[in-house]
Amino acid sequence: MNWFGENYKLIVILILIWLLPEIFLYPLFLLVIKPAGEKEINDILFQVNKTNNTFEKLEIIAEWETRNFTNTYNKLPTFTLDPFFRYPIYYDGSIKVRASAPLLPELSNNPYWIAFFRDGACGELAALFSDVATKAGLETRIVRTEGEDHTWVEIKINGTWMHVGPTLFYINRYNNRNVRWIDNPRYYDSHWFSVSRVFVMETNKDITEKCTDVGVLIINLSEPADRIVIKTMKNGKEREVTSLDVNALTVKVELGGKRYTVTAERDLVPNFVVFQGTREVEVIEGKQVAINLSATNIGFKIPLYLSIVFLSEVVATVILLKRKRKEITPTSP
Repeated sequence: MNWFGENYKLIVILILIWLLPEIFLYPLFLLVIKPAGEKEINDILFQVNKTNNTFEKLEIIAEWETRNFTNTYNKLPTFTLDPFFRYPIYYDGSIKVRASAPLLPELSNNPYWIAFFRDGACGELAALFSDVATKAGLETRIVRTEGEDHTWVEIKINGTWMHVGPTLFYINRYNNRNVRWIDNPRYYDSHWFSVSRVFVMETNKDITEKCTDVGVLIINLSEPADRIVIKTMKNGKEREVTSLDVNALTVKVELGGKRYTVTAERDLVPNFVVFQGTREVEVIEGKQVAINLSATNIGFKIPLYLSIVFLSEVVATVILLKRKRKEITPTSP
């Protein structure tokens, strides 16, 4: 028997660990990463709670979390723990692992993970900032624009939700800028990117008008559809702005002024195969624009990397079953 035949069980286990690093990462998180990250957070809370001034609290938190923080947005990793770059590794004198697309929801933007590794991008900065500010007694919520892939925080002060941008604090610190990082929600639209739609992550409440002037997109469907998917471009990559479940033939959406791709979808096999129709449209701030859509073309929904994981696990299972069958099949005398 050759080496592969003798060690097929080990090969299957190694393939599964390579495809699913959560097998060892989650125990490591519970035993090492979470306790160490929790200590980091508790230490800074001790400093934060020495003052009763809200803005001083925000300043202390932002200074702490951006200290030694590695911004990995759009940076190639040094290595990766899996073939789908869900756990990229960055080395800047110390090893930092970003949980960029973990299969376990608990690891996604986990404040203990972020406090331990100190890397990521706007999402990690917002998640850690919100967690520490909440534990310091402030009312917080995380805000996001999917189309432009940016996240920040809002703090309720004197009954009003106020913009707080940890990423802007980071830019000030490491790029010698002097951008107002508190109460400056329209900075992104005027200096960074054209905003499409902004929403509160926990409730999906639309707060786009705080960040940009909006236009109204009217979508007329020729036949019923299950959802409307709106996308836009950022840095040459198409990104989803929003996905709306629909139960009417006319849909109105408020969006920031820019160009969009609008798709109507009707399920044939839910989450896998759909009928769809697509149009491009330019939304102009302060105006209405209408388009007609018909979901008639066949499309596929399942992500490529999930297909690869599924097929790889099927192949590994088939190999294992074949080996087991050979082991239990009696040989001829």
